[in-house]
Amino acid sequence: MQNPTYLPGQEQRQFVTALARGLALLAAFRTGERVLGNLELARRTQLPKSTVSRLTFTLTCLGYLEQADDGRGHAGYRLGARVAELGSPLAAGGE
Repeated sequence: MQNPTYLPGQEQRQFVTALARGLALLAAFRTGERVLGNLELARRTQLPKSTVSRLTFTLTCLGYLEQADDGRGHAGYRLGARVAELGSPLAAGGE
């Protein structure tokens, strides 16, 4: 995962760092992984835990993440249905 302390294009006025961080959080999930907690997300994205907490809250409210249990009694997050909706036009061959 790329270090979010420097992101390509961030020196440009139009660059929205908060959006880039939210997308980095979604990209932290790997194939086959169901549930990740805030600490693991912070480690993978190299974002502060407080930032990860705010981002996971917001992404959950918007449906991009869902709260889940990892099966060992630990709370975390999994990708939500809205993430699949983003990819559905590509899967359908849309442009």
